[in-house]
Amino acid sequence: MIYKFTVYGEPKPKRTGKICTTGRFARLVMNKGTREAEQDFGYQSLASKPVKPLTGPLRLVIRFYRAKGIPSTKKGREAALAGQIRPIKKPDNSNLLKMAEDALNGIYFIDDAQIVSHSIEKFFSDTPRTEVEISEVNL
Repeated sequence: MIYKFTVYGEPKPKRTGKICTTGRFARLVMNKGTREAEQDFGYQSLASKPVKPLTGPLRLVIRFYRAKGIPSTKKGREAALAGQIRPIKKPDNSNLLKMAEDALNGIYFIDDAQIVSHSIEKFFSDTPRTEVEISEVNL
């Protein structure tokens, strides 16, 4: 079975947290924006979720559509929206992917370590969104 869904809004990267110390103990505190972005991503994905998280190996296909960075010239804008120009500036694919994987932990899969294959692409669009496909890998 393939689970497909779309999360609307500008794709956000996973940001690193800050290490805070209390006495002799250190702990990692996540950035508030990262926490909120993960919660929103997970919430928007709930419409097509499985009854219980998948347990086997998985393939993740993810497409990020960004509105930020679209060229301002008419010719450049048209080329970007047609897919002839692609986003090559930050955020990078790995940080965008990490946000999505962490947001889906416990919803579509038990842990993102189950993802054994993935495909990631970035595009420009007037409608910022993330399109996701999750499927089980048959061994």
